[in-house]
Amino acid sequence: MQKATLKLPFPPSVNHVWRRKKGGGMYLAKRACAYRIDVASRIMALRAKGLIPKKPISGPVGIRTALCPPDRRKRDIDNYAKALYDALTHAGVWNDDSQVMREERLWIEPDKANAGVKIVLEWN
Repeated sequence: MQKATLKLPFPPSVNHVWRRKKGGGMYLAKRACAYRIDVASRIMALRAKGLIPKKPISGPVGIRTALCPPDRRKRDIDNYAKALYDALTHAGVWNDDSQVMREERLWIEPDKANAGVKIVLEWN
């Protein structure tokens, strides 16, 4: 079993990821696009240090996330996985988030200075 630990910025809520165009269709919101770019650059840095594989993980993945919000606002824990998983897919950590076969999510004490998400990935 291989394992990698990542620390990434706090993800946007799924409620703030997609926007509807006038006249129909959807587009990625600026905040979500910026988040994907930020995650991709951090993943590239971790790859350069050899902390995660250079190629996308191709098999089943287990993921544990510890979300540290920047404040005490009421939030639904399930609203953050989609933006995070899509950003990890976009960054090439795995081929697709459908590879996630096991997940665990938890909140940790809000802390504006240390807001973010700690991720532990496990795969064969």
